[in-house]
Amino acid sequence: MNEELFNSKIKELVKKGRDNHNLVYSADVEEFFKDILPKDKLEAVYEYLKAKNISVDEYEEEPELNSEDTDYLGLYMEELKNVEELSEAEKLRVILEVQNGDSDSTKLLIKSCLKNVTDIAKLYAGQGVLIEDLIGEGNVALTLFVSSLEQITSTEDFDADMARAVMDAMEEIIAESEECKKRDSKVEAKVNKVYDAAKKLKEDLRRNVTVDELVNESGLTQKAVLDAVRLSAGNIEEIDT
Repeated sequence: MNEELFNSKIKELVKKGRDNHNLVYSADVEEFFKDILPKDKLEAVYEYLKAKNISVDEYEEEPELNSEDTDYLGLYMEELKNVEELSEAEKLRVILEVQNGDSDSTKLLIKSCLKNVTDIAKLYAGQGVLIEDLIGEGNVALTLFVSSLEQITSTEDFDADMARAVMDAMEEIIAESEECKKRDSKVEAKVNKVYDAAKKLKEDLRRNVTVDELVNESGLTQKAVLDAVRLSAGNIEEIDT
């Protein structure tokens, strides 16, 4: 397989999906890769499109925003309303100037792409991260991408690579948020286990309990009890420490 041709085709397909409300058709996929991959080998392409939030054959509406996201987005878009979009010719000229080290062109290119970052952020709304944070991470990724731009000779390549950089950043912050929630859930479960045991023993003794009493009566380890007290910031009132 010609890897360079494959990468070029996947970029074209992603751009086609972006331009068509994140939707492509299986016929498009087959046409794009007819001389590169047999039909029974296209599953990897479909998986890649799915990972990039591009649907195949089925229109997928943007997630509904909550009130906090809606309010922020309204204010943010108001700030961007006067940002002028570049024509394809202007954009290519600016891209080339950026790669020649022109700082003003770098600022202009970043500014012209802020609305694109917002559009991408909408696709990731409702996944546990505020759209304000998604846009913030996306803008950082955009700035880093443009600031290190090289070997880009078309607006299509720029758009595809820029979108990938922004989406990777948003996916990373969502993954980090999910990991934090998992850790928080485990901490909460540990604290609740000790709290429930302390509450029951307090009811039996009709007074607050000591750590040693709780360890002896509940089967919990001293470390588990002390960790729960620490993690709750001393808010398990049933335990005297």
